[in-house]
Amino acid sequence: PLEFENKFVFLGHYSEIIVNGQMIVLTHYPIGSWNEMKKGEEGDSWNIHGHTHANYEFGKPSNLNFKQLDVSWETFKKPVSFEDVNRLMKKRM
Repeated sequence: PLEFENKFVFLGHYSEIIVNGQMIVLTHYPIGSWNEMKKGEEGDSWNIHGHTHANYEFGKPSNLNFKQLDVSWETFKKPVSFEDVNRLMKKRM
């Protein structure tokens, strides 16, 4: 990982992390399949991504049918906290 002024860490273009027991796959680009993806089941992993500038249907906050979320600046107009992501993702299938 590369640290930027001790505030941000670049983890690469694909990283798997676990936060509060939730597996999250972080990617710059949205992907169609990722580790531990089991659409519709409890405990599914999430794909949190950017790049699409709020133009990717599956990553929109209003799309409750897929476990992807576009956290680009154009989507939220601010950095997004884990609490915000968790709240949005818990509403999805």
